[in-house]
Amino acid sequence: MKTRRLICAVMLLAMIASTGCWDRREIENLAFISTTAIDRPERGDGIRVSTQIIKPFAFGPEDPGDLQERPIWLASAEGRTAGEASANLRDESPRTPFWAHNVHVILGEEFAREGVSDILGFFTRDPETRRRVHMMVVREARGEDLLHAEFELQRLPALGLERLLLAAERFIGTTLLSELHDFAIDLETEGIEPIIPALRIAERPPEGDIHGELQQDEIYGSIRLEGAAVFSGDQLVGWIDRGEARGVAWTRNEIQSTKIIIPHPAQENEHATLRVINANSEVDVGLTLGRPAVRVEIDVCADLVELTAPMDPFLDYHRWRAMEKALESAVEEEVRAALSAAQREYSSDVFGFGYHLARLHPEAWEDYRERWPEEFRNLPVHVQVRGEIKESGLLMRAPEVEDGE
Repeated sequence: MKTRRLICAVMLLAMIASTGCWDRREIENLAFISTTAIDRPERGDGIRVSTQIIKPFAFGPEDPGDLQERPIWLASAEGRTAGEASANLRDESPRTPFWAHNVHVILGEEFAREGVSDILGFFTRDPETRRRVHMMVVREARGEDLLHAEFELQRLPALGLERLLLAAERFIGTTLLSELHDFAIDLETEGIEPIIPALRIAERPPEGDIHGELQQDEIYGSIRLEGAAVFSGDQLVGWIDRGEARGVAWTRNEIQSTKIIIPHPAQENEHATLRVINANSEVDVGLTLGRPAVRVEIDVCADLVELTAPMDPFLDYHRWRAMEKALESAVEEEVRAALSAAQREYSSDVFGFGYHLARLHPEAWEDYRERWPEEFRNLPVHVQVRGEIKESGLLMRAPEVEDGE
């Protein structure tokens, strides 16, 4: 009898302790946010948060291509802080906004120039947001304007933008991806400034008003990558173009693969295309008479993939070496252009030379840390590039075409 009572008591306690998922949220009650844009309100102070919310019923289970309903819904709200603005989204949405699937944070240019620290607390502290989201700035526009842009070959805009960024980073090297986590670390780290991708709206003006449309037959605006946005602290200070952005990437050892056009080694007004298959860089900051000086060494390995005029590169070592020299010059030129923009135009150490100085010579860094932007402006930087061309592709010699009479 006592044993039976004991078993009943244990079972009762187990039932009380097993309360189930007390904080569960049903999926049909959630509004999944895919992309977020941050701006200032058009009137007054505070934060304006705009979102792309996925409409799951716009994707058919069998053939999504047959459906023409817009796959996203745009919702915006304002507040004194980013957290209050995100909470105010609930006033417009019949479902609870859910941030765990957000993959992009797009900053309007005006907001970025004023300083972005206002939003970092929300995205780094809220347990529902992700710190691995990609940050970027839209040039000459508000962030919410970019949310209207879409892609011809990708139904979900957030996925299209994600693939656009990754392709540019992996195969072109002209985009420096920066996640919110990395941006926050660069802000907190002495001797380095943040740099993030820059976007521009490629407009295709519609014939009529698209507000309220559920269906669409054409894309009214798309997204184009435009180099990178340079920050000083948490404020946007300027832009660098695609080549200059790749110059920063060479120095920061962030080139995975890219193609470089060089002059043809034998004929004027002709060109050769090289595909970089491997690139490594090393940065060393030394002291000369107590003043910092930087040495950047870059090793680049490439394949020859195109010649616009016939030539057998294996018959002439000097021409082969001339192409390697042209490769070295092209890389150095991009690095020099990036240095010129960062030093003389913006005084923003996006290369992290100050970080290397602090790591290698901490005592000297103490003397320069308060005036590093001014010191960086005139910092001597020696760039050495070593180029090597490995292969000429599957074709040893391009076919020659005889001129007809």
